[in-house]
Amino acid sequence: MPSPTSAKSETTQNPTGVSQDDNFPVPVTDQLIDTHVNDPTEPLATSQIDAQFDSRSERVNMLSLAGYNSSMRVSWIFKTETVIMPAFLDAIAGPGWIRGFLPILNRFGQSIPPLLYADHLKEMPQKSRSLIASTMAMAMIFLGLAFSWYLVVDSPPRWFPFAFLVLYGLFFIATGVNQLTFNTVQGKLIRATSRGKLLRESGIVGSLVSVALAWWLLPGWIAMPGATGYVYIFAASGIGFVLAGLILMLVREPKDELAPGELPHTSPFSIRKKFRNVWQAFTSDKHLRAACYVGMLWMMSLLLFPHYQWIGREQIGCSDYQLMIWVIAQNAGVGFFSSMGGRVADIHGNRRILYLFSFASAITPLWSIGMTMLPLDFARTWYWTTYFILGLNPVIMKLFMNYVLELTPRTNHTRYLSAMSVAMGVSFLFSPLVGHAIDLWFEAVFLLISLSAILAGYLAMRLIEPRDHPHLQK
Repeated sequence: MPSPTSAKSETTQNPTGVSQDDNFPVPVTDQLIDTHVNDPTEPLATSQIDAQFDSRSERVNMLSLAGYNSSMRVSWIFKTETVIMPAFLDAIAGPGWIRGFLPILNRFGQSIPPLLYADHLKEMPQKSRSLIASTMAMAMIFLGLAFSWYLVVDSPPRWFPFAFLVLYGLFFIATGVNQLTFNTVQGKLIRATSRGKLLRESGIVGSLVSVALAWWLLPGWIAMPGATGYVYIFAASGIGFVLAGLILMLVREPKDELAPGELPHTSPFSIRKKFRNVWQAFTSDKHLRAACYVGMLWMMSLLLFPHYQWIGREQIGCSDYQLMIWVIAQNAGVGFFSSMGGRVADIHGNRRILYLFSFASAITPLWSIGMTMLPLDFARTWYWTTYFILGLNPVIMKLFMNYVLELTPRTNHTRYLSAMSVAMGVSFLFSPLVGHAIDLWFEAVFLLISLSAILAGYLAMRLIEPRDHPHLQK
């Protein structure tokens, strides 16, 4: 019988965890045995990887990125996807199928453009520069939207809803590049066991500041006649993005150096090659595939984002003033769940909090339907609780990306993040159909999407915990 010491030595010599007696070939990235058991006396798998981080620079970067996220949270509260933007589109357009285009633009911009940009970002010596540029692009688009609405607010032309969708599509292209870059920068500058702390601190501070500003500013802006207040709302969002970009100037990012013998990428731009690179990452790593399937299924929940305010206003009869209450409730929820999720993720890993939060997110559609069955006065008073629970969704999306970062070495981060973004975008092809179905029978649609979140939670339980597999990031 082998001694514990010899067994441990064998594990070290065979880091993939594949038995030497296996007589069949296994792809390199799939040589991960789910039954692998770490020595309980060993530290978490990330400990060897964490040695590359300089403590002083990491503290500065933690504060800088937390400040950046907090300013982005302030910007986002003035363009909340579940309240402000659908309400604005309802005011200038109307039908559910037009409202249903918002999630499509959202996910297209956050899936295909990042995929095309991933290899270029990988080769950039300092990736924070791309983060600054994409943040400023988001600012310019929203400041442009504010100015455009100011010019036509008194008599909006019939084509303005389509012009708005074009601008909003460009905004989410910039957003997709921005989020890919942020997650890559985070993976480079913040160790895995501190990313939950970044999520927690930025979520709490950002929610407190954004809620205070929304409480102060939104009531007056929403009450302005003829949707004039949206000029100020969009301008406030743009200013917040500018401030976030300026905060990034404080980030300390060392330049990435080419490996010995490695040449810079010089081949011409090829969309086919971009897709092939991400597809290769997806097909060669079974754990990335499993995570992508879970993300794809859970993202069905976001198809309902623009329709919760429709239920509140059209089915329950909530007033415009309550839009502000919903915005505040959702951002308070983001802060609450960021604090809880970040702490659990740092201690136990992202997998555990992913499946717990996925199960919890299944409550939201059922809760919203239940409100329509209650006395109207009670439902109008308490419908804000739906938005508090919706605060789970932005946190879950960040947890998915943090999970993917731990599946592979840093050199593959951009492709793995792109693969997850594309997988998450697939479900949004059905968004206009869902919008039309909600106009016909919204209860059935909400029930089906709740079931998809439950199934996503179950599948997330079957994912591996990357920190139990030291070889993943080597």
